[in-house]
Amino acid sequence: MNKILPLIPSFNPNDTLINYVKELYKIGFNKIIIIDDGSIKKDIFNELKKFNYCIILTHQINLGKGAAIKTGFRYYIRNLSEEYDGIITIDDDNQHSIEDVCNLINFYDANSLILGVRNFKQKNVPLRSKLGNSFTSKMFKLFYKKKITDTQTGLRVYPKKLINDICFLDGNHFDFETNVLIYCIKKEFNITEITINTIYINNNKTSRYKTFKDSINICKIFIKGKKKR
Repeated sequence: MNKILPLIPSFNPNDTLINYVKELYKIGFNKIIIIDDGSIKKDIFNELKKFNYCIILTHQINLGKGAAIKTGFRYYIRNLSEEYDGIITIDDDNQHSIEDVCNLINFYDANSLILGVRNFKQKNVPLRSKLGNSFTSKMFKLFYKKKITDTQTGLRVYPKKLINDICFLDGNHFDFETNVLIYCIKKEFNITEITINTIYINNNKTSRYKTFKDSINICKIFIKGKKKR
């Protein structure tokens, strides 16, 4: 397995995160960065701090998923970039299987952003998730002439050379991950898609992605990104 560092941005997680982190450690990840993005309850993070392989970084207030990822990126650049080849970002809601984490890392490429893409044609996909992704995927292709099957996937492998370039990109929420895709297209940095298990827990009720509002905001980012050279 390539030397890749897991990074988990987290806001008000449930206790399944503790067991998930333990499983990551069991399969060979000896350091795991977790961002407490201004969570109200601290008990889960206090428990994770007991594990010497967990690096807990804390935002005093909720700044957004993008801001949390960038905090983790900057820590990596300052402290761990000589030891690890890159980072895999993982959502905190237990919807990325350990199997898929390992599989994506096996496709590591120093010159490619690896996306773990969901199959939105499966029957278990909530309608709002299916519609939101279909809309943003089609809009991305319209503006940037490239099909991205899952524009909002949180399971991504970022190689070191890309992290150095994107850790100061605009966006503190879902928009950051969108801006990363736009950056890669403009810089002709390769994007590779790998199919992952499509897991939705409780019909994806815990998702913080607001289908209509966030999809419209993402399209505004597409337009803004297109105007920039």
